[in-house]
Amino acid sequence: MTLQDLIFDVSLYQWIKISEDEELFQSIKRCGAVVEGYNPYREVESTFVIIKGLGNTHVENPYDRGRKRVPETRFDSYADTLVKEPSNSFLVLKCKRYEDLFYIFFQVDVDNDRFRKVGQNPSVADFHLAKVKKYTKYLGQDRRKEFTKAIGLYANGIGIGSFVYLRRVFESLIFDAGNKLIREGVLSQDDFYPKHMDEKIEAAKSELPDFLVANKSIYGILSKGVHELSEEECLSYFDVVKKGIEMILDEIIEKEQKEKSKNALSSSIATVVGKIKK
Repeated sequence: MTLQDLIFDVSLYQWIKISEDEELFQSIKRCGAVVEGYNPYREVESTFVIIKGLGNTHVENPYDRGRKRVPETRFDSYADTLVKEPSNSFLVLKCKRYEDLFYIFFQVDVDNDRFRKVGQNPSVADFHLAKVKKYTKYLGQDRRKEFTKAIGLYANGIGIGSFVYLRRVFESLIFDAGNKLIREGVLSQDDFYPKHMDEKIEAAKSELPDFLVANKSIYGILSKGVHELSEEECLSYFDVVKKGIEMILDEIIEKEQKEKSKNALSSSIATVVGKIKK
C-alpha cells in the first residue's frame, strides 16, 4: 500500500498491519512526505506534503510567514508514547499549490501491530465524488447518485452496502446496451432478458466496452459481496471493483470522443474536397 492509497482511497476503520507496511507507518509519523492527489476544494490534481505527522507537535501556518518556525523534523515525548501504547492522533497535509489544509485522524494500536484511519476531512468520498460528475451523461442522474452513494458508504467503512450500489451501476450498463440492441432489432427480448448476467453480457457484447466484456467477472465479485462476503472483505475489494467500473465508463467516453473527432475530421475533409472541385 502506498501513502497515496492510504490518504485518498482507503476507507475509515480498516486496520493495517504495521509490520506489513512499516515504511508507510513511518511516513505518517513525521513531516516531509510528498504525495500526488486530488484537491476537492479546487477540483484539480495537486501535490500535497505532510506538515504534521503523528509524532510531530508543530503545524505550519501558511498565513503566518513572519514568525520563526519550529523545524519540521522535531519530535517530542509523544513520539515515544506513540510506539509504546494504543494512541489516537492526526496528521496534517498541505496542498502545495493552494495551501489548503487536510486532516486525517488515526488510531494506532501498537500492542496489536496495527493502525487505522478513524476520521478524515475532506473525506475519501470528497476526493472521489467530484470526479464522478463526468459520468452523469452516461449513467443518468439516478445511477450516478447510486455510484456516489457507494463511494460514500465505502468512505464510512460500510462494505456490503457499497457493493449493493456498485452492482446496480454495473447492471445498468448491461441493460442499457441490451435495450439499445432490442430497439434496433438486433436482439429480441427473449434473446436477452431470460439469460443470466454473463449470458446477457455475451448477447450484448457488440454494444459493450471491450474491458467490460473481458472482465465480466466483476459482476460475480459484486454479487458474492452482496450475499456472502464480510464487511471487511467488501471494503478491501471495493477500490478494485470501483476502478473497474470507472475504466468501463472511461472507455465509453473515449469511444464517443473518438467518434466525434472522426466525424469532425470527415466533415473537414469533405469541405476541402468540395473547395478543390470548384
